Amino acid sequence: MVYGVETLPGDTTLRQAIDTEEPRALQGLFGVFIQFLRDCGVLQQRRVLAKLSGFTAVAIDGTNHYCSGNKCCAQCLVKEHRDGETGYYHQTHGAVCVHPDQATVFVLGAEAIVKQDGNSKNDCELNAIKRLLPQIRERIGAEKIIVLLDGLYCNGAKWATSGQDDQLF
Repeated sequence: MVYGVETLPGDTTLRQAIDTEEPRALQGLFGVFIQFLRDCGVLQQRRVLAKLSGFTAVAIDGTNHYCSGNKCCAQCLVKEHRDGETGYYHQTHGAVCVHPDQATVFVLGAEAIVKQDGNSKNDCELNAIKRLLPQIRERIGAEKIIVLLDGLYCNGAKWATSGQDDQLF
């Protein structure tokens, strides 16, 4: 038993429960979880450790969670391969609270990478993070955050600003 959780639903049970839901309908659950961590003092404990100098570390990256050469749905992203084959897939941009001395991470949010025009043009991680960062800021509140990203974001662009003092977040 970890963090009071005794059993977890299986993959099939999760799919039956949430596959029919709009992802936006599930976003509010992240806030409930984060408030629970705040109430239990977990987030405060992570910030006070010397290595982070009072910051909450948030790692963000994209991940594939479905890929097929023949099965697809209306929400699938589409990739035309060089060999003429078509691939259908789903991607998500996930954000987790991490700490260099602790193996446990806490999910702060997720944003689907979708078709931009709702029909044919695929979205990208850069657009998904623009939608995800404001959600995280709303959930975390005024806490100081350091965002950890991969090399995809080393383009020098100001892709996410808070609107205040022209700083990230």
